[in-house]
Amino acid sequence: MGPNAAGTMSLESLRLDSLSEYGSTENNTNPLRHRFIYNSTQMPARMSFAQDMWGYANNNLFDQHMAPGMYIQQGGSPTYLPGADRAPDPNRMKAGILERIDLPTGGNIQFEYEPNTVSNSSLVTVGNTITSGAFISVFKGANQTFSSEYRDSFIVNEAPDPAINGDLGGVMANITLGRVKPGAFLGAPIDNNYIAYRIDRAPIPAPDPAHPFNGFSAQGPEYIDNVHLPNGKYYLVATNVGIMNDAAILGNVRNLYFGISFKIKDTTAPPSQYTAGGLRIKTISATDNYGGTPKVRSFIYDDENGSWGRQIGPDFHSYVETRISNGYRFFVRMGNNAMPGQGGQGNSVYYTKVAEVLKDGNKEFRTLHNFLKVEPNYVNFYPFVPGTDNEYARGKEILTEWTAPNGSTLETKRKTASVFDYSQPSIFTNPALKIDGIKTVVDDYSESGSGFPMFTITPYSNNLSYVYLTSDSTYDYNPDNGIPNLSWNSYEYGSYNKLPLSITSQNSKGELVVQKNAYAADVAEPALAPDATLAGQLIAANRVSDVLASKTYVDDKLVNTQYTHSHFSGSQLLTDSMRIAEYGNPLRKVVAIPSYDLQANPLSVVTPGNRFRRYIWRKERNLALATCTMPQNSAFVFTSFEYPGEYSTIQEASRTASSSFSGSYGYNLNGSLIFQGFNSAGTIEVFAWLSQGSFTANGVTAVSTGRTKGSWTLYRAEIPNYATVTIGGLCTMDQLAIVPAGSNFSATIFDSQDRISAKVNNSMQTKFFEYDDFGRLTFIRDEQGNIIINNSYQYQVNQ
Repeated sequence: MGPNAAGTMSLESLRLDSLSEYGSTENNTNPLRHRFIYNSTQMPARMSFAQDMWGYANNNLFDQHMAPGMYIQQGGSPTYLPGADRAPDPNRMKAGILERIDLPTGGNIQFEYEPNTVSNSSLVTVGNTITSGAFISVFKGANQTFSSEYRDSFIVNEAPDPAINGDLGGVMANITLGRVKPGAFLGAPIDNNYIAYRIDRAPIPAPDPAHPFNGFSAQGPEYIDNVHLPNGKYYLVATNVGIMNDAAILGNVRNLYFGISFKIKDTTAPPSQYTAGGLRIKTISATDNYGGTPKVRSFIYDDENGSWGRQIGPDFHSYVETRISNGYRFFVRMGNNAMPGQGGQGNSVYYTKVAEVLKDGNKEFRTLHNFLKVEPNYVNFYPFVPGTDNEYARGKEILTEWTAPNGSTLETKRKTASVFDYSQPSIFTNPALKIDGIKTVVDDYSESGSGFPMFTITPYSNNLSYVYLTSDSTYDYNPDNGIPNLSWNSYEYGSYNKLPLSITSQNSKGELVVQKNAYAADVAEPALAPDATLAGQLIAANRVSDVLASKTYVDDKLVNTQYTHSHFSGSQLLTDSMRIAEYGNPLRKVVAIPSYDLQANPLSVVTPGNRFRRYIWRKERNLALATCTMPQNSAFVFTSFEYPGEYSTIQEASRTASSSFSGSYGYNLNGSLIFQGFNSAGTIEVFAWLSQGSFTANGVTAVSTGRTKGSWTLYRAEIPNYATVTIGGLCTMDQLAIVPAGSNFSATIFDSQDRISAKVNNSMQTKFFEYDDFGRLTFIRDEQGNIIINNSYQYQVNQ
């Protein structure tokens, strides 16, 4: 790294050169390795001042602070405050940036960057404005006399614009007065011993009531800026000029000056373009070492008026406030806070259009993205923070179009569009709200001293707004018949939680579908209102976004009604049941969840047809180990003896890692296992894989099913309905399952990394899953070891 910072450590910095993945063993001699290659341009030292307004490297040599140099008005004349060169350098800004990733496959991904180019036609900083105005300037030689009054006229006619007039219409004027009364201030009473200056507005055209002109009159100071003149015709009037004919000065050369200047849009000049906002990605190229041409993704950035982006505000991010403390006048330099967290940095750049072009050999695929353009509102000419800003709306994607080659042309295959609405925030008289609250001192003064200058820096805040998706649509091209399929949705929102109360859609049949929702605090229809007690609990818990009820209409006909009933258990919101009704039929319960475990996992679910679905969970990992759908709400059992603490009847010392059918553990049974809670009208089936010995279920000896895998054999016993099932015997077993006859059963065995190692279906058939050292699935086998699925991964040998 380069100089411009103290200390040797500031000249060094870490970067990631490679990432090696060894899998389950560090002894792997051929890890999967990614290498990272960076731009070789020397980076500035850490904490260096050599950075542009966006934090990228530049050639700044000023090392006192980061504020740019600027002029201020002091005593009527400009004074230069030295500062840093924060201008971007298109070449230096690439220093140290990632340019290539070498992949374990032998291929690579390359990144090409280019500077952001911006042109904000609405900002004064761009230079597409010209200065206009009017003035009264009269010279008189010795013994020549002035008239008592002079006039000149001018017209203001500028549309609302954030740079010209803070979106108020008219202009923001700077006024210069000649021969003013010393010590006078704007609005002071008129002194007839001095010339009086005023600006009058003609009565026609009539003024805009929303932006009235309250007149202007002054005898000083000599320079007044940011005077808002709404559109209309105006007169500069200088009166009491006869005092310039006083005998004491009549023999001198005298000058009368009353001038006004303001910026107006130069409609004949093209908008300027300049580098700002750092870098943007230009191309991403992917090369495969095993053949094929490189795939190149290019990005083309546009504004609706040309090939450039837009800044959300002026790039010049420093301004000066005057503070008086202990009789001293101080100039306090401050940074831009238009974007949260930016502070002394420049504003962000965004684009209204981006084209993504993928070239694969001689084929070109193009995706066009269009984004919502929303400018900040710099009311009252605070150049450092907008008075209002619809920041949440800016950059929303409003149109996406996918194209593919069809012969020599590109053909649209799909198009999606979205329309957003955003509430306009209130505009205050002074929209940039001052918050006096940060104390500071100059240089090395401290509060422990006496007579030190202390003053308050003024942070500014601005109003933001909500943004809503009001409609979206999708256009799909059908290559079979050439007829496009169009679907769309529109949304209406509630006043409390800002979520959709009503969603109107058009389906593929051309039918109009309307869904109306109810939340804890907002309802689309009174009939959908939730239970008042639950609604109050949800509001108190800030759970106002859960849909509690809904109705669906098709072409104005009610086709579906749905209610969700829930309750709180501590801080957990648990669903009790769901009821639905089709058309005008009565509501019926389609699902009920009568019980949960302490982790809020459902233990039993009542499904249509009054069937019961029970679950077994590995609670500490929230993994569903088994599920069983049965005619009665009965217990069922499945254990592969993988996890300690599954059942209290299982002895930890009897779990064995030396012999297992699936997973890592089996069980040495020498005595009995007792399970309770069964409630079956029919019989109960008991299954287990044994490698040696035998077992009984409630005294019934299990018999072989004839299915084997190596030394393991599947045994089955069928017993009458009992509330308790006792498994006895002397054997080594795995995959013990106890289920009511006629049930639909499935189970999953997980390894120590929560990967699936085996799956068991309703017929107690097991599939086995195998992984390589990097955790990737390689084989799925059946019980006989036959390969059902084989995944292979090809990487270069030497990395």
